[in-house]
Amino acid sequence: MKPKWAMAIGTLTYALFEVGFLCLNEIFLYSTSLLLGFGAAILWTGQGTYLAQNCEPNDSSRNSAVLCMMGQLSSLFSGIFLLIVFQSAESKHDILPSTIRILYGTFTGLSILAALIIVFQRTPPYEDRGKKDARNYKELLGSTAKLALTKEMLIFMVSLAYSGIAVCYMSGVFPTCISSTTKLNYNTNALMAWSSIFSGIGQLIGEFIVSTFYIKNTFSRSYSRKIGQ
Repeated sequence: MKPKWAMAIGTLTYALFEVGFLCLNEIFLYSTSLLLGFGAAILWTGQGTYLAQNCEPNDSSRNSAVLCMMGQLSSLFSGIFLLIVFQSAESKHDILPSTIRILYGTFTGLSILAALIIVFQRTPPYEDRGKKDARNYKELLGSTAKLALTKEMLIFMVSLAYSGIAVCYMSGVFPTCISSTTKLNYNTNALMAWSSIFSGIGQLIGEFIVSTFYIKNTFSRSYSRKIGQ
């Protein structure tokens, strides 16, 4: 599968998952949630491959930093959107069906629009170069499995597992806790939006600082990882 189409299909799985909130069905919601896990994997893998194919070797670090900063903007802008919607909602603690339709209707539309934009992106100029070195899938899976079982990758998986838990907590558990804490004498849904806004600002600042120092060779990647931890 070409990286462009992997990104498009991955984005459409997000849209399919979001549609489930417009007409709730337990089986559909859990099924699309499972599908979303697969879609997210091919989306992020496709993004990395597409970026690598469209970058010159000297520009890869800069373009990767720009891509990461653009990704962090999602928390900031989605938080602003949530704040506008929740501040104008009738209920300050409950999320009404009308609010759900506004939120997930917008999210679904944006996901479909993003998939269409990806489809019309240019074909990477280095794609033909990869065809010359193409291997069969069995050989590719075998080499991937061997790489995953190396000592370096097993150690790296611990860090990746921690990152996954942290992302799940910050994007799912923590906002839900804020929204469900009725003892707070404020619009708890708006507080959830503020949490997303400040989280996005913090991520942008951290990304900018680390990228700036890394480009200037002030410290290496190992120091960048330590700061992130």
